[in-house]
Amino acid sequence: MRLTLVRNATVILELAGRRILVDPMLDDAGTRPPIEGTGNQVANPTVPLPFPAEEVVSGIDAVLVTHRHRDHLDGRAEELLPRDVPVFCQPEDEEALRALGVAVQPVVETLEWDGLRITRTPARHGSGRMAELLAPVSGFVLDDVYLAGDTVWYEGVEETIERHRPRVAIVNAGGAEFARGRSHRHGNRRRPGGRSACADGRRGSHGSAQPLLPHASRPRSRRARRRDPG
Repeated sequence: MRLTLVRNATVILELAGRRILVDPMLDDAGTRPPIEGTGNQVANPTVPLPFPAEEVVSGIDAVLVTHRHRDHLDGRAEELLPRDVPVFCQPEDEEALRALGVAVQPVVETLEWDGLRITRTPARHGSGRMAELLAPVSGFVLDDVYLAGDTVWYEGVEETIERHRPRVAIVNAGGAEFARGRSHRHGNRRRPGGRSACADGRRGSHGSAQPLLPHASRPRSRRARRRDPG
């Protein structure tokens, strides 16, 4: 497999001969206002794309949208997504995505696509009232690659790892802070067996104070080595 970090939660996953674009945020830097209630009031996206948006969508075989927050699917992405490739999503987003004219394939539980097994997994976008406001969100397992999506560590994530034993886990790690002490920190504090990759470097897309990856605006690629998940 090969993983390329584009920006924020936007990654290109090359797996089993397929090129899958995950959570495309393709707007120009600074085109959207700051997230209301966050401590660092900076316009979003906070960093430019490392290469033109048209190149991000070029040659993709499928798209995966974990949820429809604007830092996972924005206006430019909605314009540029090919209309002839499947767009996998959680069932709650099917109607809105279908209205865009894309080839929506909602994942209720598990489906097979071109020899690849795609399973939707639970996620929790924060804690308490914040999690309720930001729901629904999902994670996905593609064969043995776990895309956790926007989630905190909780029993749903732990159960997903125990059930699927992924070779690679890709997490959106951040520390978004909202007013009055509310927060929805992403990512896991624990490292399960197998290999994990941090695909984020948000720096303010949800209000996080620090980037999670150095030079996060640069495209990143990494090849995952096989490792016994036990």
